[in-house]
Amino acid sequence: MTYPGGKNGAGIFQRIINQMPPHRTYIEAFLGSGAVLRRKAMAERNIGIDPSNKAHSLCLAEWPHAHLDLNLFEGSALDLLPTLETLVSKARLIDQPDTLIYADPPYVMETRKGGDLYDFELTDDDHIRLLEILISARCMVMISGYRSGLFDEALAGWRRIDYMANTRQGMAAESLWLNFPEPSALHDYRYLGDDYRQRERIKRKRQRWASKFAKMDRLERLAVMSALTEVAGPVSASVPAKNDDV
Repeated sequence: MTYPGGKNGAGIFQRIINQMPPHRTYIEAFLGSGAVLRRKAMAERNIGIDPSNKAHSLCLAEWPHAHLDLNLFEGSALDLLPTLETLVSKARLIDQPDTLIYADPPYVMETRKGGDLYDFELTDDDHIRLLEILISARCMVMISGYRSGLFDEALAGWRRIDYMANTRQGMAAESLWLNFPEPSALHDYRYLGDDYRQRERIKRKRQRWASKFAKMDRLERLAVMSALTEVAGPVSASVPAKNDDV
């Protein structure tokens, strides 16, 4: 599936997912084709926002989790992000520590080689408003984009990862800004690895160990799990405190 600015390219969505700490609510603020949302392990609550009905249709056409709910909102992330609330306490989702927002907005126009690509573009003023919303959020936030004076200044205190991506205009340097440190635990380990070869090596190792593990009797499995936990610590140790309502 192709979509302007989508993160479907090999190595791109994997790099983004490999930076995601454990979370219970996931919000993809500029859904597009849902390239990241469709491939990551699901959270307890999964939300996609996009003003384009075409984007919603593309995502749903490829949605691989028939048994899981997906909450899609047709509208502007600038309007919806500050209004989404938990069901019981009516607390804003962007203020919850177990919420993760991934924002991949239309990039700042001056950084792009082409002209308009989307039915719904963002002006510089829109980008400023978006950054104000995301910077003030109390949850975990990840933002994709090209480096610009606007983003560099506004996100100066954030961690930034730079990488090369294959775009419609050729290879380009993209950036991923994060308001949290390098995660000590991940929400999804399936794409672990810096490149294809490393991901495949880790994948094969996981499969071999899982096969050996499955052949053990129950007490032997528990003994091995206990030893691994002593070395690595509980996998869920980095999950933020759970909200009172979902």
